[in-house]
Amino acid sequence: MAAWQVGTATVDGVECRHLFFSQKSGVDLELWVEKNSAATPRRLIVTHRLLPGQPSFIAEFTSWKTQPSLSDSEFAFQPPADAKEIELTPTVASGTEGSK
Repeated sequence: MAAWQVGTATVDGVECRHLFFSQKSGVDLELWVEKNSAATPRRLIVTHRLLPGQPSFIAEFTSWKTQPSLSDSEFAFQPPADAKEIELTPTVASGTEGSK
């Protein structure tokens, strides 16, 4: 893989570093990240050079929430109503049966 910074560009009014990554497999990645200490991604383009028509995927990243207000209850496990707990039994490692 080869990689380099192409330069800078403005994405949605924000100055960004334009990075380019090229892989031997024929996939190129372009990434625009904010030109600051956060380096938040703003745009990604994936191009398949070896496929007919060189198809590309383009993603624009907006509305990042770096300080979301999440409560502990949002991470609490809520099993389905019909879930059943399975009791696990220890297994004996191969080759250790009967040895003491």
